[in-house]
Amino acid sequence: MNIDFIEATGIFSGKDTPFLEHLQLWSDNKALGRQTYIVRGQRNIQILYTPSNGSLVLRGSIMYFAQGHNFTYDKKTFIEAIDYLGRILHISLWNMYLTILECGVIVEVGSKPKEIIQHHREGKKMELHENPKDRGNFRSFNDKLAHRKLYDAGRNIRCKQGMRMKDIIKAAGWNPESHYLKWEVHYIKPEASLNNGIGIRLCDIVNSQWEDIFKADIFAQYKRLTPMKSIIPPKDKSNLHALDIFAIELVETKMNEGSTLPEVQKMLYSRINASAILSKADKDARKRQVKATLDKLEQSEVSAWDISRELKAALELADEPQA
Repeated sequence: MNIDFIEATGIFSGKDTPFLEHLQLWSDNKALGRQTYIVRGQRNIQILYTPSNGSLVLRGSIMYFAQGHNFTYDKKTFIEAIDYLGRILHISLWNMYLTILECGVIVEVGSKPKEIIQHHREGKKMELHENPKDRGNFRSFNDKLAHRKLYDAGRNIRCKQGMRMKDIIKAAGWNPESHYLKWEVHYIKPEASLNNGIGIRLCDIVNSQWEDIFKADIFAQYKRLTPMKSIIPPKDKSNLHALDIFAIELVETKMNEGSTLPEVQKMLYSRINASAILSKADKDARKRQVKATLDKLEQSEVSAWDISRELKAALELADEPQA
């Protein structure tokens, strides 16, 4: 599991007033009475401070700050980074409350990530969002409590990291020739999603019991999506003529619209019957050809695009006991 972006808030005043002299002032919002500072690291962290009420907000990706990437996550590195920020500010940050939490997991997959991404649909009460600029390599499934993201993690590294950092990530285990997907949950209200409305403190992130809660929910959030139904692909190329390819594409499309295989066959028969240029013998021959083609197709019990098994292994979750 990878803890990525966080936003945490706390009140620090009196003897706990933060020391800000080592920070770079980024902006001073007079209207809100709030100052934004930057702590420089591999990537910057923001500190937002309101002197009038002592409100301090910590915002950013701790792993990007500490190591310049989030391909891997190390709890020791995370703790050291938070402690370092606390020493700079002369306060302890661990009792701050999370207002935003983004965590997820990277899995290696056998198919091109884009194909898997494009074969996932939003679950109930979610909205699907995607940007044409991402060219099918990113999808977000959103509701009022969270944004769930499925994207090509390898492409992110190839497109957004420099050569030096790519070498560092390679040393951490990234293989440029492999396919990597990231499943990530951006909790807009972590306390509502994970703790029945009760605030979650920054220290909880590194608590082993809370780690188990995060892992279980990351997997549960994925199971709310709908991997599209699929046909088991033929193993023999003699069963993969052009007509078979058309049939597979048509049947998968119609199944994911709610039709059954017999209903697809009936639809094709109706199209044949509607032809004014075919004789009855011609129609019967074409129906036999359609039936022979469809009879070779078998729906997979588990979608070929479902990555539940890979996620469960990466999150180190146990299989459910058999009934």
